[in-house]
Amino acid sequence: PQLEYVYWHTNHRIETLWDMSKNYALKGLVINDFSRLHNIDGIEKAPALRYFYIGNGIWLTTVIDSLMPLANTGITHLEFYGKKIADGNLSFFETLPELQSFNCPTNLLTTEQFAWIAANCPKAQGRGLKATEDGPVYNSKHCGAPGTYIVGKRKPALAFEDSEARIQKYIDAFEAMKEKYRGVPFGKAFPNIK
Repeated sequence: PQLEYVYWHTNHRIETLWDMSKNYALKGLVINDFSRLHNIDGIEKAPALRYFYIGNGIWLTTVIDSLMPLANTGITHLEFYGKKIADGNLSFFETLPELQSFNCPTNLLTTEQFAWIAANCPKAQGRGLKATEDGPVYNSKHCGAPGTYIVGKRKPALAFEDSEARIQKYIDAFEAMKEKYRGVPFGKAFPNIK
């Protein structure tokens, strides 16, 4: 019951989480490279959990059935570095008013989904919660040139030197989406995702 932080790396046998209801002091949990863990049911029973990371260190192969067990928890810092959230349901973000950071690959979700999270979790910062992420660009035209990655699935990486106007269009569109989605429930914004 006094355990506060757990960092686990690489386990190919675990398929379920343990009963965390008696881990009264557990504040942080990192689960890295658990190839058979697809379901995080039970995470909601950790009464003091604030930081949760699940995913992979090198190859992003983790597929989680759903992150909905995080709904109505006290999570303030969330990181998912995996391949996919199978159900695609992000409505749990509506129930995390104290969320301070959310990090994931910038191509995990659509640009619209990232904009919805940014609009409805205004205290949160992190990868994907703004239109671009700066870094060296590697594509057919540039090799390590200073540039930026546009957030969202199938979005480009653009070098600063020849794409300033195009980058600004992406930024303006992202800000417009945030305004459009502010206060809109996930189910209404994305009715095709249950």
